[in-house]
Amino acid sequence: MRQIETKNPPPSTLYTDVAQIHLLEGVWYLKYTSPSSIEDDQGEEPTKADTAAKELGDLEEWRPAVDEDERIETRQIKAKGTVSAAGITVDVSSRDTRQILNFDEDGGSIFNEVELDFATVVVGGRLRPSDLIFNRVIASFTECKITFNNGFVLDLGFLFTIGSAFRGTDESGWLETTYVDKDLRIGRGNKGTMFVLTRDKDTVAS
Repeated sequence: MRQIETKNPPPSTLYTDVAQIHLLEGVWYLKYTSPSSIEDDQGEEPTKADTAAKELGDLEEWRPAVDEDERIETRQIKAKGTVSAAGITVDVSSRDTRQILNFDEDGGSIFNEVELDFATVVVGGRLRPSDLIFNRVIASFTECKITFNNGFVLDLGFLFTIGSAFRGTDESGWLETTYVDKDLRIGRGNKGTMFVLTRDKDTVAS
């Protein structure tokens, strides 16, 4: 992934050119999430693949390119196979997960939909392009609904409202698109997570 990002960076017009926006919009299927750098806080031995990648220089220590807002947390998390929004984390390692992006004059919206055995979890909110980084959008998450198989809907959006009150802003994270074409998108978030998504649900084996 690092080689793809390095050799094919997105254009500076990523969020201003109509053709580029069209590449980003629509439904994407999340295939893989991982910390941007492979570190081990648990004392476990690194795998041969991890060691080889470090020796080849394919991995970098994660750090935010530019601090967007000190109220947006940039403490790195080490979880794999999860998505997180404003403190709400869902394990997606073996689940069908959709990310839906739409853009308009005011910015856009993002929604993550995760199908669990007993329910569907939807987390989403508004997006705005960053004023500092051309390939970054700032997310203001406001919605979190769990729709159970029996039809009952649990609305947890108030958790975002509480978090916003403590932080002094409803902006809770950012996402950088580091590569995109008609089939594949790679991104990195404010907590150091790398995301790999495909247009076709079955393009890459889960």
